[in-house]
Amino acid sequence: MCTVIALLTSRLAYIQIIKPEQYIKQADANFKSRIQVNAPRGVFYDRNNQIILGNKKVSNFVFFRQKKLPSNEIIQTVAETIEKPIHYIQSKIKQSYLQPKYIPIVIKRNLNLSEISEVENKLSQVPGFEVMTQPGRSYSKGQPLHMLGHLAEISRTELKKSENENYSRGDLVGKKGLERIFEKELVGKKGLKVVNVDARGSLVDPNQNEYSKKPIPGHNIHLTIDYDLQNFVFETFRHKRGAVIAMDPRNGKILAIKSSPTYPPELFQSQLSTKAWNIIANNPFAPLIDKTIRAEYPPGSLYKVVVGLAALQENKINEHTTFKCTGHFNVNKEKFHCHKRSGHGRVNLKQAMRYSCDSFFYQIGLELGVDKIASYAKKFMLGSSFGIRFGTEKTGLIPTREWKYKKKKVAWKRGETLPVSIGQGFNLTTPLQLVNLFSSIANGGKVWKPYVVQRTSDYYGKVIKEFEPELLSNINDINPEHFELIKKSLIEVTTHPKGTGRLAKSSITEIAGKSGSVQVVKLKRYAKGEQVSMLWKEHAIFAGFAPANNPKITVLVFSEHDNSEEGGGKAAGPIVKNIIEHYLSIENQNGGKRLGGYPNQKSG
Repeated sequence: MCTVIALLTSRLAYIQIIKPEQYIKQADANFKSRIQVNAPRGVFYDRNNQIILGNKKVSNFVFFRQKKLPSNEIIQTVAETIEKPIHYIQSKIKQSYLQPKYIPIVIKRNLNLSEISEVENKLSQVPGFEVMTQPGRSYSKGQPLHMLGHLAEISRTELKKSENENYSRGDLVGKKGLERIFEKELVGKKGLKVVNVDARGSLVDPNQNEYSKKPIPGHNIHLTIDYDLQNFVFETFRHKRGAVIAMDPRNGKILAIKSSPTYPPELFQSQLSTKAWNIIANNPFAPLIDKTIRAEYPPGSLYKVVVGLAALQENKINEHTTFKCTGHFNVNKEKFHCHKRSGHGRVNLKQAMRYSCDSFFYQIGLELGVDKIASYAKKFMLGSSFGIRFGTEKTGLIPTREWKYKKKKVAWKRGETLPVSIGQGFNLTTPLQLVNLFSSIANGGKVWKPYVVQRTSDYYGKVIKEFEPELLSNINDINPEHFELIKKSLIEVTTHPKGTGRLAKSSITEIAGKSGSVQVVKLKRYAKGEQVSMLWKEHAIFAGFAPANNPKITVLVFSEHDNSEEGGGKAAGPIVKNIIEHYLSIENQNGGKRLGGYPNQKSG
């Protein structure tokens, strides 16, 4: 007995006196654990270094792998508490056993205060389940969400293909827009945090800040967007559907952009219910589609600037040439109406543009022919993509004789040139193509590549990469005098008392612009609004640039199912005017100085 006591005494002395540090560390290790910490994603800034899309701390419900799988009773309690299906909880728990213990699996994101209280009351004693603060995106109104894109959980295929060991199951990655295009730059590097755990392995304080490896935030993206103007566009267009784009015609910078309606990007960050998906997917106004680059519409009367330029350059007309408009024009016994059924009388190019006379453009269109019209449209890159960096563009369609024969196996009919001449028929364009067309008219024939990214920088502000404007084409085979005549005609559209764009006339600047309308279905002319389904109403369009003689901004408004008997000038023209005036007032407040970024920037 004395021998046993002596051995125990000597062992205690060895542990407590001779070698205490080693055992203290082992004891501490029993109550300390490491967990993986997600890095904040890079931030999106506007051209004046205002945050457009940043981060915020969110409370997520997470699970850490345990020695034993939770029982069915526990899983059912969890499912009821956070209102998720049992099979969903089970799949998340299985994920945790496919990766290291220190990586938390997010089961439900962005808990509100009520949900946090519910979880802590019912699940605080359940091993492995915790409420943990993690970085998340901070969404708000006014943001160009289609352009920025959204996040969703990384798929198995993406995880398998990824060369970046920084990713784990359940991580959020960019799925659309700039979030996807610049995923590698935005993602950052994860850290490791040392935390205290109790005897059951639950976190004592999941928000403590003792790091063994600090997370490194992702790179920031600096945009050409003016957030003040962006918010103004949001408010001005908030009750309409379609697209708005504001661009600097001197370099292709996009100053503001909106596709409407939009969708809540947070929905894609966790399991999306079938009901929620069906509501979004079956919405007749297509909120998931970025209408600025992926919606294809006939350009309507905005196309008349192309036909007018072509007729001038091909010597089919000059500024004094007139054609008579009787309200209709006949080809092969087929009657093509002008929008003014009583006719405009005899008009020249300037007057035809001012009144948007269809008969004038029918006649010069026939003189040119569809292939010649198409050749001029393609100079402005209509029917092509620009290679922008925030999504996949649609190319639209500029019809030719060859195209029709290949597509439909029948020859082009002479009468088919008439609707093409006024931007209808087979013509299809995107809003981005139309705003770039009018920017090229404004600057005298330069086709700039539209772009939104000026530069990227790291967390400390060091510039990683810069982007410059890129000139895609300089249309120098069209006489500059012809561009000037088109500009003068567009000025009359807004300044003449009978111009179709007179509601876009500004008291602070001279706006050159063009109104247009796009027919959705063939309706009896002058059908009353109450007799027409809203989805059948014509689209209203207006494009304008200002100041007309020294353009600094081009704006396109494409308002779906919003046309009136007065044409697109009434529904869309005043919006263009308000956006232009707001932007020029911003410039004046800053002394006319060019804001944001560096003088040399390559297109992103």
